[in-house]
Amino acid sequence: MKDSDSIDPKALRRAFSCFATGVTVVTTRNRAGGPIGLTMNSFTSVSLDPPLILFSLGKKSEQYEDFMAADEFGVNVLCEEQVGLSGRFSTPGDKSFGDIPFELWKTSAPIIPGALAAFDCRIDQRVDAGDHILFICRVLHTAVVSEAAPLLFHRSSYVRLEPQVDA
Repeated sequence: MKDSDSIDPKALRRAFSCFATGVTVVTTRNRAGGPIGLTMNSFTSVSLDPPLILFSLGKKSEQYEDFMAADEFGVNVLCEEQVGLSGRFSTPGDKSFGDIPFELWKTSAPIIPGALAAFDCRIDQRVDAGDHILFICRVLHTAVVSEAAPLLFHRSSYVRLEPQVDA
């Protein structure tokens, strides 16, 4: 019996959803060279020296082959006003940019203007991890672009950050 045989996938997904996360759009170029993006909340910092970040992608993703072929990525941390971009890049189907504007920094990965922060990265390593691939990327350039409120995801819904009252 495998360890995972005793875990109910629905219960596990529900438990995972209790962890509030920021929302990113990870961008790259598809195998034809066009800009694509994919909404992900599986993003984290890894190291300051060297500067490394990590995101993960499911092996069943429609964009799996494009992401596996790519060496350069942009990670765009979305603000509340960019909820439409999150939806655009999270629904099944076409993940191309269409008429969505983008910038280029040090790599060919699209950077979305107006994001809270962005990371322009090159792949450092890919790690096989169950039904996902972990992409560990070296940050080549980063900037805090906006001071807006973050786009947050909790229990399968977007949520607002409530201002804290000092005690």
